Amino acid sequence: MKRFLLLMLTASLLVSFSLMPLSAETGTSVTTAEITVSIVTAGTIVAAQRPVTVTDIDGDSLLTVNDALYAAHESYYAGGAAAGYGSAMGQYGLALTKLWGDTSGCFGYQLNHDSCMSLADPIENGDYLVAYVYNDKTTWSDTYAYFDINHSTLLEGDTLALTLYSSGYDANFQPVKAPLAGAVITINGLPSSYITDEMGNVLIPFTLAGTIIVSATKDGMTLVPPIFLATVYPYEDIIVTEPITTPVTEGEHGPVATDNNPLVYLGIGAAVLAAAIALTVTILTAVKKHRAS
Repeated sequence: MKRFLLLMLTASLLVSFSLMPLSAETGTSVTTAEITVSIVTAGTIVAAQRPVTVTDIDGDSLLTVNDALYAAHESYYAGGAAAGYGSAMGQYGLALTKLWGDTSGCFGYQLNHDSCMSLADPIENGDYLVAYVYNDKTTWSDTYAYFDINHSTLLEGDTLALTLYSSGYDANFQPVKAPLAGAVITINGLPSSYITDEMGNVLIPFTLAGTIIVSATKDGMTLVPPIFLATVYPYEDIIVTEPITTPVTEGEHGPVATDNNPLVYLGIGAAVLAAAIALTVTILTAVKKHRAS
């Protein structure tokens, strides 16, 4: 009888665990990642913060910068990755050989505004990747620049404060970041009257609805164009269609995916536990009747 009871309880637990949801991120490797990619060729923004789904295209069981740039070209370059992208092992590891159709070899890329060691650097959900072809192909003097905010959702008439930074290296080849003063802000490619102050700060009003690309230039410097992407909604549309909501400003890595929300799994776990208890009660009742008979 004890053996019968033990077998029935074990079956109950197995059923319970089989109902629990599984996440790819709880395993030894992640199968996909959702990131944002920008690509600049010789000072021209050709892809501004495009959403990219990254998979392990090179079969190394990791999600890397190489996978991300391949996926970006596959999605947005005419002819796909086969026509516009290339990589190969070099002296310093996996390196770019072609970016957006350019084969000059004068390339750079930054992950979350930090320099990468190679294309084999790992990526995660929510990362922001910028790859670029140098404008100066002789001395590679282009300066990488970026805003403190990558993107935001705004309402027509809103004003937003941004800070512009430059990134480079000191005499010991250590990375250095500093506010970039005196830079002229551009709105959808056109120079504006807004200029960053000595701390790199600038206040920008958004008076037109639509997708707005904010960047910057600076006399005497060749910048890798910084990119701030604003989605601006008409004021009257917000009032009419969403009277009880307010615009949501995304952080640097965007909104948290609901499929990774621990509250979701908590609710599912509670339901599974309740089902397991009910099953156990049923089993015990059956055992009791069996013993009585």
